[in-house]
Amino acid sequence: MISQYLRHLLILILLISMTACSALNKVQRLEVFSTPVERAPIPMQPAPTPVKLKSVEWYVVTDDNYDEFKDKLVTRQGVSVWYAITVKDYENLSVNLEELRRYIIEQQMLLQYYEEAITKNSDEINTEEAE
Repeated sequence: MISQYLRHLLILILLISMTACSALNKVQRLEVFSTPVERAPIPMQPAPTPVKLKSVEWYVVTDDNYDEFKDKLVTRQGVSVWYAITVKDYENLSVNLEELRRYIIEQQMLLQYYEEAITKNSDEINTEEAE
């Protein structure tokens, strides 16, 4: 009988200790709010310096004009040294240059898009501030 009494007492103490903290404290409501954040203005950067390419002379050398080309080169340069590429490599060089041109044009279009977006956002912000 005493052990049963102790068991009930232990269960009662456990129940009271488990619910004691929650009975005294009420749950606080969590307030959620948002505040607009002003974006810092993004300064427009100047355009990069235009490319200044130097001229390059191309010579087409065949068996027929090789000796004439060699003599002319030695007369002009003082040495007989030159670089050569095959017809296929010349075609590859042409394709590569066109690919670079395409890439540069796409980059210019992308920059123009972002410059317009920045300018548009700045104009909208200035209009809202004036009101």
